[in-house]
Amino acid sequence: MIFLVYPECTLSILQYTEDYMKLRSARGNSTQKAGDEPITSSMVNPVLVTLLQKSGMDLTEICDAVGLQNFSTKDPDMRITLRQCLDLWQLAVDRTNNPSLGLDLFSHYADSQMHFVTHIVMLCSNLRAALRHWARFARLVCETDRFEFREGKKSGGIHYINTSVAHQNRWMSEHYTVQCYHYIKKFTGKRIKLQEVRYAHADPGYKKKYEDIFQAEVKFKQPDTGLVMDRQYLECELHTANSYIQKYIQERAEQLLEQLEVRSGTAHQVQELLLRLLPEGKTGIDDVADQLFLDRRALQRKLKAEDTSFRDILEETRKTLALHYIKEETRMVEIAHLLGFADASSFQHAFQGWFGSSPGSYRSKIPQ
Repeated sequence: MIFLVYPECTLSILQYTEDYMKLRSARGNSTQKAGDEPITSSMVNPVLVTLLQKSGMDLTEICDAVGLQNFSTKDPDMRITLRQCLDLWQLAVDRTNNPSLGLDLFSHYADSQMHFVTHIVMLCSNLRAALRHWARFARLVCETDRFEFREGKKSGGIHYINTSVAHQNRWMSEHYTVQCYHYIKKFTGKRIKLQEVRYAHADPGYKKKYEDIFQAEVKFKQPDTGLVMDRQYLECELHTANSYIQKYIQERAEQLLEQLEVRSGTAHQVQELLLRLLPEGKTGIDDVADQLFLDRRALQRKLKAEDTSFRDILEETRKTLALHYIKEETRMVEIAHLLGFADASSFQHAFQGWFGSSPGSYRSKIPQ
């Protein structure tokens, strides 16, 4: 039965490659401009639209609400902006009155609704290879997605971070962890027991639901989101493995990845690194330059060529994240830590300078 999926997957990725490259050409040069919105081809998009249709909205009404044009739930490679995707999430959460929709959405997927990146993963030889490939090609699902495979002496796992400070949300984190855990069990045929599940966001108020799904310790307000398991599970073979077809599809995926890497400018790379380094208290240009294998002056020159500076990127990153955490009702001392400030007082002083208001006063004016 599984071999019936492969030809469809091959045709899908060929069409995706052609369409994606046309889309990138139409969007101009290789440097990401301020007006560019990240693109996502996540299967979340058609599933959310279908869910909204079941709630009583027609397709035209949905498209008008989030600014979509020519959207088709039958196109497996339909690409929309990340902002439109998040607007779909918000609309679906409101229409279903389900704040935990991020944990529930995967239950609405049909068996055939798999992104071609998932096909690459399922064709790998074992779980270790599958998680490595997931980490490598996740950007093809959404440009702002970064996954990292980590393996230690006793444990291993997959970790996620949304690299766009302007598009922070908990829905995708919840969805990805549920989806990943499902596929790990499905492709190995094993009952994988997790050691812990981590989330960067605060507890949204339904922790027990997380624990019921994952049957493991769930931690919030962590540096990143991830699934951690015993290292022995990484050796599990995938019963869906097929090295010949996997090699062919991966070659095509590498072409797409190359297009994205060319487009990603230095400023974008700096912002990505700051998202990871700020909670570690590393806020200096030398900290970032080291990660990029550049010296301070080389990094400054590259940023100047893109009409920006390290100080501007650091401040804009902190400002955008501060607003996100304020709306998430994160405690001031925790926000200060996440943004790399020495203490809450330093953060509050900076916030006052940015917005002309204290964090507490700003939060009190946010509509409930």
